[in-house]
Amino acid sequence: MRNRGSLALGLALVVGGLFACRGKSSDQAAEKEAAKAKATVNAVVPVATPTEVPTPTAMPSPTPIPTSPPEEKEGAAEDLQLIGIVRGANAAGAVIELAGKQEIFRKGDAVFDHGTVKEVRDDSVVIHSRGKDVTLKVVKEAPPATAEPPASDVIEATPAVREAGPPAANAPLSRAEVRGALKGLADVLAEAQAKRVTVAGTRGVQLGKVDSSSFLAKLGLRSGDVLQKLNGTVIDDPEHPPDLSSAADGKELTIGFSRNDIGLTVSRPLQ
Repeated sequence: MRNRGSLALGLALVVGGLFACRGKSSDQAAEKEAAKAKATVNAVVPVATPTEVPTPTAMPSPTPIPTSPPEEKEGAAEDLQLIGIVRGANAAGAVIELAGKQEIFRKGDAVFDHGTVKEVRDDSVVIHSRGKDVTLKVVKEAPPATAEPPASDVIEATPAVREAGPPAANAPLSRAEVRGALKGLADVLAEAQAKRVTVAGTRGVQLGKVDSSSFLAKLGLRSGDVLQKLNGTVIDDPEHPPDLSSAADGKELTIGFSRNDIGLTVSRPLQ
């Protein structure tokens, strides 16, 4: 009885060992199958490694080719008009007009983009334009302006109607006529309806009406002009002007006046 029990116990141990070995073999086989399947998947579908995508580089914009502005064409000196010659303390100047605009130009000045003053003469001016010298003569004196109402006594002179520049002042004046007119300058100014005024801080007399045949007209003055000096002497009192008759003994008579707010000086030869 005892031997039979030992035999049964041994059989049970053998059977349990077999089952344990079988279970372990099954687990190993399963692990091998799983590893084999994983290797197969990795071989069939390779894992892509991320690659760095290059950043696009902006192309530089083309540099614009610089273009020079079109060259301005210099106007012709023949388009200019010489209105008169004025003489200052330092140098003579030419009153030149273009399209109704007048300015005073001296040697070396550019004239309305129509050339450069090369020389200022007694009755003409030489303009260097377009590679050549052009001589302009003083234009013929325009007819006198119509009579204007007398200027009233004011502190500042009223602006005169814009006229052409000073007329050609080249013909010699008679000494006898100049002496007589300067001796009776009060009457001459009274006839011109002159009034005492001040222009830009400078005193003078404004001429209300200048007759075309009068002595003042022969000096180159017109209605609305402000007479300021004769031979350097200030003229500011139309009723009691200084006696300048001795100026007729000189070689020329210098007239200082203002026209359209522009100060001018003209010299007239005497004979």
